[in-house]
Amino acid sequence: MTMSILPTSAPLVLALICLAAALRSAWLWYQTSRVQIVPLWETLGQIEPVSGSDNHWIVGMMTAAQQSAALNRSAAIWTGGAALAGAASTVAGALL
Repeated sequence: MTMSILPTSAPLVLALICLAAALRSAWLWYQTSRVQIVPLWETLGQIEPVSGSDNHWIVGMMTAAQQSAALNRSAAIWTGGAALAGAASTVAGALL
């Protein structure tokens, strides 16, 4: 009989952590794809201005880009966590 420094449930727990992190990252990637460009006048509850200025759309695009970037960053972090937990689960399983 060999002694293991890891509890026998460690690979399963790490695999479940990997699954949870992967699902969270997938949800964040999905949310990133759903970010829509909303012009500033619509955000402020106003009617579309008659002037030919595109500033309202530019502000809307910048806001959407910032939201998308924040979601992408979070999704990338969760994806990295999922990969780390998956690798740890594999190593823990090999050590048992």
